[in-house]
Amino acid sequence: MSFDSRNDAPPALVPGHSAIFWIRRSTIGFFGFLPAPVLLLIGSQAHDPLRSIAFVGAFGIGLVSLGLVFLAGFCLMKAERREVSAGYTTLYSGRYRHLWQLDPRTGAVIRPPQPQR
Repeated sequence: MSFDSRNDAPPALVPGHSAIFWIRRSTIGFFGFLPAPVLLLIGSQAHDPLRSIAFVGAFGIGLVSLGLVFLAGFCLMKAERREVSAGYTTLYSGRYRHLWQLDPRTGAVIRPPQPQR
């Protein structure tokens, strides 16, 4: 099935979270890691028990953020494959210019497919 023609109708969204959804979750996980160095700085200057609390908090934040980034990355790969096999993408990169680009919430066409170079 070819989606290179502008006369083809755009495909429908597949069920599940879109690839762009998982990119946003990965970004949240990355920025969620930012308080960890602050807690480490506080912990290095403080005395017990605040030092222990700060180090445990920084370690916990780091683990949760790292886990979220890895989980989002794995789910992103699955969502990306699912979208490409359906003939569209929700990503803004130029990697899939030959596919329809659809809005992840409404399924409206953002950009029709463009011929590959």
